[in-house]
Amino acid sequence: MRTGLTLAVVLLVTGWLQLGSLPVAAQSDSTAKIQAMLDAPGTTVNLPAGVFIVGCAAPLVLPLPSNKVVRGAGTGATTLLACPHKKYDVQSLSYSGSGPYTILVKIKGDFSLPDWNAYAQPSVIAISGAPKGYSGSFANPLIVAPNTIRLIVRERPSMALSNQGRLSAGLYPIQAYDYRSHTSSKNLTVENLTMSGNCPPASGGNCAAADRNDRALAIFSRGATAAANAHTLVFRNVIFRDSWEDAVRIDSVGGTNSNGFVFDHDQFLNAGWHAVEMYGVSNFRFINNRVINYGWNSDTADALAFRGNGGGPQRGYIIANNFTQTGTGSNNFALEAVYGSAKDFMDKVSITGNIFDANHGAKTGNGISLMIASGVILNNRFINGAQQNHRDGFEFDCLSCEIGGNVIDGGTMQLTPYCLNNVCVDAQSIDVHDNVVNQTSVGQGVEFPALGVGGGPAGSKGYLSDIKLNHNTVNQDIPKNAPGNVIGIGLGMREGGVSFTPLVNLTVENNILRAIGGNPNTTAFGIYGTPNQDASSAHWIFRNNTTTGYAVHARALGVNVAGKKIGSMVSDLKFENERTDHPDHMFIDQSGGSQPIPSIISPIRILTPPEPR
Repeated sequence: MRTGLTLAVVLLVTGWLQLGSLPVAAQSDSTAKIQAMLDAPGTTVNLPAGVFIVGCAAPLVLPLPSNKVVRGAGTGATTLLACPHKKYDVQSLSYSGSGPYTILVKIKGDFSLPDWNAYAQPSVIAISGAPKGYSGSFANPLIVAPNTIRLIVRERPSMALSNQGRLSAGLYPIQAYDYRSHTSSKNLTVENLTMSGNCPPASGGNCAAADRNDRALAIFSRGATAAANAHTLVFRNVIFRDSWEDAVRIDSVGGTNSNGFVFDHDQFLNAGWHAVEMYGVSNFRFINNRVINYGWNSDTADALAFRGNGGGPQRGYIIANNFTQTGTGSNNFALEAVYGSAKDFMDKVSITGNIFDANHGAKTGNGISLMIASGVILNNRFINGAQQNHRDGFEFDCLSCEIGGNVIDGGTMQLTPYCLNNVCVDAQSIDVHDNVVNQTSVGQGVEFPALGVGGGPAGSKGYLSDIKLNHNTVNQDIPKNAPGNVIGIGLGMREGGVSFTPLVNLTVENNILRAIGGNPNTTAFGIYGTPNQDASSAHWIFRNNTTTGYAVHARALGVNVAGKKIGSMVSDLKFENERTDHPDHMFIDQSGGSQPIPSIISPIRILTPPEPR
């Protein structure tokens, strides 16, 4: 049943956010003591109150095998604090070979480094303040003498120098994976505690690039089958905080997906990159959580980052009643999916009752950018004050979706088929209803329509069919002097340009569009059709829509392709009972181009004359 916007449920989580500083930790490494408690027989581990440094010489590994509950004395009482790995002064640097090159790094005095092979990934060391070829991050180091480390690099370093640079290692202090036994945690519940990467934004030295703790928690799966991977992990009332990179990373490799993760009433505070980054994950529930100040250390960060691993569709996502708030990164999303294989996409997705707040420092705060086979996106709110006319309020590549009851305050909603490398999967049954899009320009032009439906890029194959745009409201506040065309609902327009795949069986009815600001270049409905002689958009009907404040109610627009203007191809285009306060400009055809394309728009029928308001 369709419902209106309901925000009460997401506001229930506002009462328990904790942003205070951590208490002073003990100076000794508590990893062995905590590990012994986790590995002891029994089904429940009760961790005492206190702040415990972990991960100095080896990571703290959550129970393997699991079937346990790990319970702290409370998020404000029990804290597992990542060990701030020591920096070491470099005595000398030298290289040999002709590519790849062998670098020898000698450290001043005595030094001790962790058991690198115990960590979820082969260790990466960082050298800062050294000449070209020596500064940076290096994988797979090898200790060849008590104070000498060997590195293999491709770039030829500078000549050998002495007394330059500092060395440190960035590691995963807490993990649900044991690199030595290649075993992942299963059937595990963790609750009522804090995991800290010990890297708050204002910490100074601890957060320098050469002295970092990458993540508060790493969940790595290296099994050859899904059963061998991490699965059925529940984190409830846990605070993940102060990480240089991700707060939590879930990584599945080998073409199989990890399965069954629940984050419930958790808090993610000060994640330098993503709050949760996941590769190849199915059956993921993220409910009643708060994500605050994510992306403070990255130009591109997400509250939830979805990645594929070539293992096929990731199915079963419930993302409900969460609150996310961006940090200061330049291009942050609340939810974003990036896939490199056509096999990977999200399926059976439910995103409901969330608030995504991009109004706190992000240069271009964004809402959602996802590739979904089937799903519902209902009753969410996106707040964007960073760049109010930015296109990415909600952007979906959908095959079969219902998108309803959402509010976008500053931004746009864009819908396209799922395309990868110009191959588009045919999208059918897209229902967009009862949404409110408030688009505001702060002086510059508007890049995209407030609500856009389009297809793939030039050369792509595929189509969208059975599309319904019903009972949506578009409010556009565009200054009179803002450059370019202003489109309320753009049909046949995709991110980055015009659609090259057809839209078939499109119904646009009972929508309300309002334009204020007096801009003379406003069009309520921009019709682009398909600038492609091999396919044609067809069977479009506009019924019972109301537009006010626009210079033109509907306009067919031509597009430039390779420097030539090409008309928009739409066959069987109808208008019924349309209402506009500018009846003289009900429909304007500007789609003709230099190339003779038959049936640019044919036929046009206005069954009932528009009524002025």
